[in-house]
Parts: sequence; structure tokens; C-alpha cells
Amino acid sequence: MEEKNYFNAYCKASQYGKVANAFLRIILTGPPSVGKTSIKRIFTKLGLTHDSSPTLVADVHDKMFDITTYQLLECKKCDLNRVLNRIITDAIEKCFQDINRQTAIAQSNPSISTNDTVYSQIFTKKKFINKAKEKLEQLRHQYQTSNIEPIASWSANENLVQNLHPSSAISNISLSNYSYNGDTTEQYSNHFTSSFKTNNRISGVQSSISQIYQRMRLELLDHPPITHQQFGKLFDFGGQPIYHVIHGPFMSPNCIYIFVFNITHDIHQPVVTRKGHLIGITYLEVIQEWFVSIVGSNKSKEKITATINGKKSKYSLPIIILVASHGDYIDTEEQRICKYNEFAKSLLSNLPNYQSNICCSQIIFNCNDNDTTNATEEYRRQCCNKLHNIINGFATSLPFMNKDNGIPLRWYIITALLRFAIDGETSDYASTIQLNKIQNTGIKKIMKFAEIRNTIIEFGLYEGDEELLHMLSYLHDIGQIIFCRITGSNGIIVIDVDWFLKILREIIRLRDPETTNAYVAMQYQALKQTGKMSRDYIEYVLENNKSSDLNIAIIMQLLRSYDIICEIKQDNEANVEYFVPYLLRPDVCNFNLTKYKMSEKLYIGYNSNRMPYIPDGIFNCLLASCLKEWNNSKVKINHQCVKYYLEENHHYIIIKKEKSHISIQYCYTRSDKPHIVKEFYNAIEDSISNKCPHKLIKNKLSEIVEQRLPKFTGALCQFYVRCINCSKLTPIEKQNNYGSKDEIMCWHCDEIFSCRSIRDWMIRERKSLTGK
Repeated sequence: MEEKNYFNAYCKASQYGKVANAFLRIILTGPPSVGKTSIKRIFTKLGLTHDSSPTLVADVHDKMFDITTYQLLECKKCDLNRVLNRIITDAIEKCFQDINRQTAIAQSNPSISTNDTVYSQIFTKKKFINKAKEKLEQLRHQYQTSNIEPIASWSANENLVQNLHPSSAISNISLSNYSYNGDTTEQYSNHFTSSFKTNNRISGVQSSISQIYQRMRLELLDHPPITHQQFGKLFDFGGQPIYHVIHGPFMSPNCIYIFVFNITHDIHQPVVTRKGHLIGITYLEVIQEWFVSIVGSNKSKEKITATINGKKSKYSLPIIILVASHGDYIDTEEQRICKYNEFAKSLLSNLPNYQSNICCSQIIFNCNDNDTTNATEEYRRQCCNKLHNIINGFATSLPFMNKDNGIPLRWYIITALLRFAIDGETSDYASTIQLNKIQNTGIKKIMKFAEIRNTIIEFGLYEGDEELLHMLSYLHDIGQIIFCRITGSNGIIVIDVDWFLKILREIIRLRDPETTNAYVAMQYQALKQTGKMSRDYIEYVLENNKSSDLNIAIIMQLLRSYDIICEIKQDNEANVEYFVPYLLRPDVCNFNLTKYKMSEKLYIGYNSNRMPYIPDGIFNCLLASCLKEWNNSKVKINHQCVKYYLEENHHYIIIKKEKSHISIQYCYTRSDKPHIVKEFYNAIEDSISNKCPHKLIKNKLSEIVEQRLPKFTGALCQFYVRCINCSKLTPIEKQNNYGSKDEIMCWHCDEIFSCRSIRDWMIRERKSLTGK
């Protein structure tokens, strides 16, 4: 009886159970070499630790990601699997105790039907039939309007709702004669199921799941419940510019960001590595890179009221907490606070539109590993406690953490089951047969939407595509999975995030690969010099991470979706290469353009107040998009600069990132033969005037920004030229003619100047440059 009641409790909890949102993603980021790792070590010493997933580090200093789970309120280390299991078992236990009480009432009073008592909180027979009919209609419509992949191993069921309800009295109801427009429900039973058992296969899976949680329950009974607690999943992002392009899959609009800066550095100072090397950008540019990417990822205009340090203030989403490192380099607390405020003031003056997103915490960490005095340890504890209090103050105010009516418990059950199948961590609770039943539902480390739908159907937890999409988005937001929506399908889901990180780590490296394979080592050195990666190298990385052929195809599709790779068309199909410009060494020699006739530069960008910087990730997407437009083997790559060949018009387009804007030029081969020069000129005139590559590039940039930085949807992307008087960029808009079509007035110095860019890119009419 107990096992039956527990199974019934599991069915009830998985169908109707709701729990508070327990998880929040927190991203720790900042420029390279500012002390993020040191601050993480301080957290670790105070009780935070890595969860069961391995830390993925390129080496001691060059980190791509580091993931930690901890309890927000009490700042205690925790294991994510145990937290999930406890939330689930607590909810099932509540239903189980309720069923036991009602069973006891029924047994003590023979006039009360056991079934009526025990299942009165689930639904009556009539309500059950209506529920089943409603589900069948929903699934029938979904079958007719979507391309659902059937599960070949399912056998036809004459009675779709046989064993649908946990009560044996109700499970004998037959709907086999119930039809829609003459079609019996038998026609859809091979493809669909309700949230409960629909056939013996699903019944067996559900029974195994229930038995696993019943065994867990026995171990966890003596432990205190964790209801109303919240947990942070901390992502420590590597700060090297080479990693900017792969942050896209891990960004989320529903998280809190902690931005770390070195308090000893000036905001306009060039970034310096630990070895003293300059990387060619200033701290302000790195800050703009991150802040534009962070703020742009959240399209919400909503503001929240949070109590921080005892004071209520309004903030825009997403929240960025500003934290300083290297406080040990400054003598007194007063001097540290003064230095912090100077940096914060300079930052806010350069990013005035982002002020409401920023929380100036005045937290300044001492990162000197050799300073272990009692006073320093106490100071670090105070800094950590203050930071945790701020995080908790925001967490309790975020709409994401206060979802109406809670989170369906089945979402957490599905999450736990996916981890069980991948990690095999149910061995203490599940028999080999039970674990195999879960693993045989088709779970893989990376899956397509239709595959995960079929798996969840087999779990008996499917509630329709709309809810499934909401669940996947939620799990992505808390950092449990990577959910990539792809045009034309419902997307790709990475179940094992650590495994995917390992693959990215092998593809995007700061150090030479550790391999004895000379061919692989040679391929890696070639891509660092050319910005082109061979298919052999990618296949080596994927095969080295034990990816099946099917997984390789899905992984490649996912990498292309985020523009991490882009295939280059080749004359020889056997020599496949991929476009990876961000992997090119910065010290590779610039293009030799001495033999080309060059146009003047034209610039593309946004208003500096709205979007003051074009992030590396966006620029890389633009380069990949242009490659798809002008794809041939003549593409050449330099550091943050690509030269494309336009075959039909016999000229090149050069696209280069220049801080807050993108510059474009065209060029063609010089010749001393007049007829060849005339041919080139006519081809370029046709290209610029009729095909308008400059407009195409601008439109592509605008589309990418709206897609990946939805906050800036509607922001005006426009052309700029450089003033010959003050050297500043001025936008091209409708202006009065000042004697000739190529003259323009600078918005900064109010001087009228003759602009060669207008002559080179206009060719025929001026309005072609207005973008209207």
C-alpha cells in the first residue's frame, strides 16, 4: 500500500505541484587580469565551493568559465543535485502524507470510499474524462500542425487512457469510441501521451522514477527541508577578448552581473596582462564591451525597487553590481573609497544611459594571497557578507524570482532526470534496471527539440509544446542547460553544459593544444595565422570528446547558429575550412594593400548615448553574415578586420572594427592600362550604386543588434564620415547643399568640409548614404 500511495503522490505532485523559483544565475565578469579569480578564491574560503561539475580552466590564469552553486541567504556551499532532489522529495512527501491521512480516514470509516477520499484532490471521474478529452483535442491539433518525430518503439494502444489515472477504479475508463470528426483516438496514440501513464512503457518509466524518489526520501527524512530558500549559480567568465564571441550561449536577461575592476587602474588606461603585455584596448573599451552586451541582452524596460544597504532605490534591468579588487595596494579605507568613487564617476559619465542599471557597492577586495592576518581575513569576510546581502536584496526583488503561481514541480523533476541520465548519479538510489529505463528514453548530451519532447513524453511529464518552450527558457535562464532557438525549428538543447564547455575550450584556446599528433598541432598553428579552422581540427576536437556522428552534426549546427564557426566555400570540397576571425593572433601582419586603389573610409554605428560600443560578439556575427553573402575562398582575415572579394564586380570590401564604429572600404587592383581601369570603375560604379554593399552591411548590423541585443531594437544605425578639421565622426543626414554634393557640416565643430567618402560611396546621388 505504501509504495502504491507513494506512486500516486508522485503522479499528483508531478501534475499539479508548484514550487517557488529557487535558482538565480549570477555572472562574475570584468577585464582580464583584474582579480576575478582571486575574489572567487576568497568566496571559496568563506564556504562557497565548486559543485559536482568540473571546473573548466585553460590553465591557472586563463579561464573560460567557472561554475559554482551556493545558497544565497546563508552563503553556504551546496550540491545542485542534492538541492533539486530535496525540493522534489519534499513536494512528493507532502502529497504522500496527505494521501496517507485520507487513506486512514477511509479505513476508519467504511461508509467513505477509499478512492473518493484519496483522489478527491486530484479530480473526479467526470472531470478526468473532460481533462482527457481536452488533452486529446490539444494533441490532435498539435499533430496536424507540427512535424513531430514519432517514437518508433511505441506500440499502438487500443485504449489511449488505459492506466491514465492512478486510481484503478478510474483507470478502467475507455475513450476508444470517443472521436473527433470521425477519427478515433487510436490514430494518435503512437505519437502522444498525457501527463500521466499512457502505455506500459511510460508506466514502467514513471514507476522507476517514483521508486528512485521513494528511496531518496528515506535518506533525506532526517534532514531539514529547504523550502523558501534560494540558490545562486555563479558563472565566472574569463575576461580575455578571445572569449567574447562564445559568451552568447551563456548570457541571460534574467540574471545578476558582478563587474570587477582593478581599483589601481585608470579607466582610460590600456589593459595590461599579468605578463605586462598590452592587448590594444583600454579599460573603458572593455567596460563598454561588457555593459553594452549585458544591458542589450534584456529587452525589458521594467524597473524594480530593491532595498540595498537599508535604502530603497529603483533600478533598471539587468542589474550590474560594481566591485573593486586590489584594495591592498591602497593604504587607507578612506583612500580606497575615494579611488572607487572616482572610477565609478568616470564610468557613469561615459555611460550615462546605463546609470540606473549600475549598483555602486563600494566593495573593495584585498586580493593579496600572502596577507592572511586576522584583520585582513575579517575585512574579506565583511566584503563577502556585504556583497551577498546586496545580491540577496536584488534577488528578492527580481520579477524572475517571484514568478506568479510558482514553478511547476515537473520542471525540476525533468531537470533532475536529465542529470540522472547524463551523470548516472542515481546509483545510490536506483537499480541498474531503473536507471536503464530512464537512460533508454533517448537522453543525450545535446538534443534537438523534437528529441527532448519525445523523451519528456516518455517520462509522462509532457504538457504541450508551449509549456515545454517555457521550461527550456527557464532552465537556460538559471544556467542549467543551453537552449538555442533556431529559425525554422524549435531549437537545440545542450543538456550537459560542462561537456559543451570542454568542447569550446578545445576549439578556442589561449595555449597550444596538448597533443602528440603533429598534424593536429600544425592545423592549430595555421588557424592562429589565418583565422581559418580546418574541418579536420574540429572533428579531432569533437571525436576527442566522445561525440557520436549524430552529436557532431548537431554541435556543428549549434556552433554555426551562434556564429562561432562559419563554413567557407571552397573549390575543392575535400578542403573544408571554417571562418574563425577571433582566433587570429593580434600580431599577424596587416594586409598589404600597396597594389590596390583604395576608397575613403565610410563608418557605420549608433548614437554614442544609446549604444556607445559595438561588442566583439556582434562584430563577429556581422563578419560571419557578410561571409555568407560574399562567400568564396579569397576571403582574407586580419585582426578585427576582414577583406571580402565580390566576384561579380571584381573588387574587395574591407570591414574593420574601430572602437565604437565599423569602417568599410572598397579597393581594386591598380593598372596602368586605361581600358582595364575603365572596366574596373564601371564594375565598382554598378556595385556601389545598384547593389549598395554599404547599405547591405548597415542593414545586417542593424538586424544582428535587434536579434542579439533586443534592448536596442529601434536604435538608429547610420553612416558617419570623419571630419577633416576636428577628426571626429559626424553622421550623414539630410543637409543643405554647401556648393557641391560632397560637402557636409560637422556636428561637432560646425565646420563645412569637402568629404571624399561621399564622393567614393555616393557615386551618383547623395541620398543613398542617408540610410532612408
